[in-house]
This record gives sequence, structure tokens and C-alpha cells, in this order.
Amino acid sequence: MNVGTADTFMTLLDEYIYVPPNSTGILQSLECVDASGGATCGTITTQNIGVEINNDTESTFWEITVDDAWEMPAGASVTFQTTFTWLPECNNEPIEVINRVKVEAVIGAMDANASNDSDRVSTFFTPCVDLVVQTFPSSTTVPINANFDWIVDITNSNTSSNAVDIEFIDDVNSVYTITGTPTCQVTNGNASCVSIFNVTGNNISAIIPNMEAGSTVRITIPVSAPNFGGAFNNIAEAIPRREAQNTDNPLKMKKTSNAGTRLIQKAEKASFAGSNEDEGSRVEDSPSFLPLTASTIVP
Repeated sequence: MNVGTADTFMTLLDEYIYVPPNSTGILQSLECVDASGGATCGTITTQNIGVEINNDTESTFWEITVDDAWEMPAGASVTFQTTFTWLPECNNEPIEVINRVKVEAVIGAMDANASNDSDRVSTFFTPCVDLVVQTFPSSTTVPINANFDWIVDITNSNTSSNAVDIEFIDDVNSVYTITGTPTCQVTNGNASCVSIFNVTGNNISAIIPNMEAGSTVRITIPVSAPNFGGAFNNIAEAIPRREAQNTDNPLKMKKTSNAGTRLIQKAEKASFAGSNEDEGSRVEDSPSFLPLTASTIVP
């Protein structure tokens, strides 16, 4: 708004202001919704709609420049409506994100009071939960038909808040036979272990009551290996309670680990090779070994 008594032209800058942690802002829409007092909604050349902006990029969401020629007669005002998506990094404290708007009189009468030419909006997101899930076999060498364990490690990251009522699900491939009751152990930090496992066929489910930041819970599932060839997998998931998240997207809440086994017919032994690849497990040159390749997928 031009509260002065003389006409002028203006520039305007809407920008990202960094506060740790390094959150990402995305301008989704921009509209001039009202103009009065002789002002009109003109051209806005710089609109970074759909662009991820954070502390590692440029800071401008959108801008009215001198070349856009926005005239602001005395007493005139314009109103803009913007929509943003914010993607804050996880933290165990409330997460602040800021965007700031600055206007400036550039042609004609100059601004007599520049102290009120900018404003900022802070939005606070609730602390979030960031889980990491990894599953792998218990031994680097597993004979055919022998017993071994599928191990699932669930870790709540150091920057996370407390995770509560975490739903654990493991769909053990039907070629394996579950030979005993799964067990739970806290291997790091402060957490509460599973008290009851629900086992239906090869589907295992349970609730982990609480995991503080930096803690790890290990779930061990005893199984026996099959005696025939093929490629088989074990999929484990950990899903924190929705209220603990700062996102409405269930895909961002679910953390999954998928470990696969490749069995060669007539082989007598199996070997385990850790891998960071999501797929592409390989068969060893010797047909007497069965590689077990574990990989982790974290959406």
C-alpha cells in the first residue's frame, strides 16, 4: 500500500530466509487478487513456481522488478495470494520456516519511511520422526535346509523426536519356514521392546511402544531355508503413528527394508554379500554358493 501523498512505482521481492535446519520451500501458486486506488494487477516476470528453494539455492520465490512497471498512485494498494509447500528437515524441536516480502519505491516519489517496507511470516512445524529400517540374514554362510535368522534393525535418527506406537510388519517369503517366536532387543539408546508378536502364516506384526532419538530396536525372526532354487525376498516395514509426523503423506511415513535371497538349484551352501544397491543382486561364479543380497529402501 502507498500511504504517501505522491505517486510512485514499486518493486517487490518475496524470498526464502534461512533458519536451521535447512528446510526447502516451494512456491506452488501466485495471484494478484485485488488492486484499488488506481493500481492494477500487472505483469510478474519472475515467478519460481515449482522450484525447490533452500539455503543451498537462490532465495527468490517471486519478484516484481523495475521492468515490470508496477505503478502505485498515492493511496493505492494491491493484494497477493501465495501458496507454498514446505519440506522441513527432521528435528526434535519445533521447526521454523520463514519467507520475507520487501517492497521499494523506485521511480517518482521516494519512500519517506523505509522501516515499514518489509515483513516476514514464520511457520512452525511439529517435531518429526525419521526411522531407518535394515534387514539382513544372521550369518554370512547358511547351508541349504539349515536354520538361520532374519534380523531387522529399526533406528530412530539422532535428529528425530520420540517415535511412539510404531507398527512393525514383516512379510517373510513363504519359501521360508518360521521356526520359533520372534524376539526383540534394544541394542542402542532408550526404547521399549515389543511385548507381543502376532504371527499369521509368514506375516508378522507388532507394536513398538516407544523409541527415543538415536535408539535402535532389533527384531530377530528364526527361519529355516528352503532346498530349491529361485530368488526370494523378505520385506520389513516400520510405520510411526501419523500424529508424530509433520507430513500427511503416508509414503513419507513408511520406512521399508527389502532383503533378497537368490538360491541356485543343487547348491550346497549360501553366502551373504552386503549391498547398497536396490536391485541387481548377482550369482557367484561357483554354482556351489547361494548369494544373499540385502538392500535397504527408505522412501
